[in-house]
Amino acid sequence: MQKDNKKYSILIVEDNPGDVVLISDYLEEEIAIPKLEVAENYAQSREFLLNEKYRFDVILLDLSLPDSSGEALVEEIIRISKNALVIVLTGYSNLDFGKKCLSLGASDYLLKDSLSPTILYKSIIYAIERNGYLNQLKDSQRRYFDLFKLSPQPMWVCDTESLKFLHVNNAAVELYGYSKDELLEMSIPDIIPDHQPSNYHTNETSKVLRQTVHLKKNGDKIIVDERSNNIDFNGEKARVVLAIDITENRKLQEKLQLNTYLVENRERKRISSTLHEGLQQTILASYMRFEFIKNNISKIHEAKYTSRFTEAVTYLKEAINQTRNLAHTIVPVQIEEEGIVFAINDLISKNSNLNVHYDFVENIGDQKLPINLEVLLYRIAQEGTNNIIKYAKASSVQYHLMKNEVSVSLKIVDDGIGFDPITIINKTSYGLQSIKGRVESLAGNFQIKSELGKGSSIEATLPLSSGISLTND
Repeated sequence: MQKDNKKYSILIVEDNPGDVVLISDYLEEEIAIPKLEVAENYAQSREFLLNEKYRFDVILLDLSLPDSSGEALVEEIIRISKNALVIVLTGYSNLDFGKKCLSLGASDYLLKDSLSPTILYKSIIYAIERNGYLNQLKDSQRRYFDLFKLSPQPMWVCDTESLKFLHVNNAAVELYGYSKDELLEMSIPDIIPDHQPSNYHTNETSKVLRQTVHLKKNGDKIIVDERSNNIDFNGEKARVVLAIDITENRKLQEKLQLNTYLVENRERKRISSTLHEGLQQTILASYMRFEFIKNNISKIHEAKYTSRFTEAVTYLKEAINQTRNLAHTIVPVQIEEEGIVFAINDLISKNSNLNVHYDFVENIGDQKLPINLEVLLYRIAQEGTNNIIKYAKASSVQYHLMKNEVSVSLKIVDDGIGFDPITIINKTSYGLQSIKGRVESLAGNFQIKSELGKGSSIEATLPLSSGISLTND
């Protein structure tokens, strides 16, 4: 059998010369060149262990020495062992004391009567390997907690059941304004009033991303982007959470959205002016020429009247082109004056003369939503209605406009011929692509569902928190 060629430095603490010889023989049978030192009592072992000249990998410790024994001996040897592994050797079978030795830090507890070269060698090897793994684990945990502690972003660990804070870093202390000791006496609902227990009560280890409102010690509310994972923390199920304060970013986003709306509103007013000063004048010019021809219809074949007829048609074509160019950029004034419910009802009434039955269900009534959300919802209703009229061949259309505490949604369902959603969104409908992008830019959700021959539906859900008012501080 091939021996282990690694170098092991081993201290045998044993007062029985016969046991020393037996243990040495066992070691030399398995290890090619063991470096052995022998201490006959506690005092000699102490001299070895406190001498900087010696560094031991393993200490084989007899429990009954002339000057010390039992639990006190084990505790003292482990205390001065300089991280050497301690394997207790005894002639007495006492399971409870064996467990006690292991709880004190001993690596193993072996009975001398059951000892053999293989058992002793395996105990040493397993202890060394286990200790190496534990050291790696400790290093990894130390690095993890160093990163946790020094992270510039607020982080904490909480119990998934009680939601109590188990650990917080310095950035969390700075953000929320509480001391570390104060936070460790608190739980998640203390800083997240609307927290739902189910948010962290999950067996899944996958990352959870969400945005929520947190409360600081001074009463300020902040918007936080939470990212969390399940972890094992000191043997307990826990959740590590990274909390990124996005309040200023959200304010900037809202300001940009408001500026965008104001620009669009100015553009709408400019278009209205263009309609009045341009399109209306063009139509009026066409009308006057047709009226002139009507009053002189008997002379229609004369060059003068034929020329006027041609001019009238030209002006009419120009008006049609102007109308086409402006049609998709105009938002009804009713949205600002009356709200989204009135605007959608108006949209439906304008198409009610077609052979289609419309139903509109809503729970908003006279409430006004944030203006940017109302404009987008109207765009969705407008695009959906136009597509149904052009392509769906539907006999029935249903609109569902529903609002809850956190979001508003618009769903449009028809019983038409259906289509391939992937083809529509990716290839043929710039309008739907644009709407999808605008919904997602507000952290909303946009879905298209359809099946050939079974109708279709589009649904947009917008968070109310993405809404803006018409005031600009």
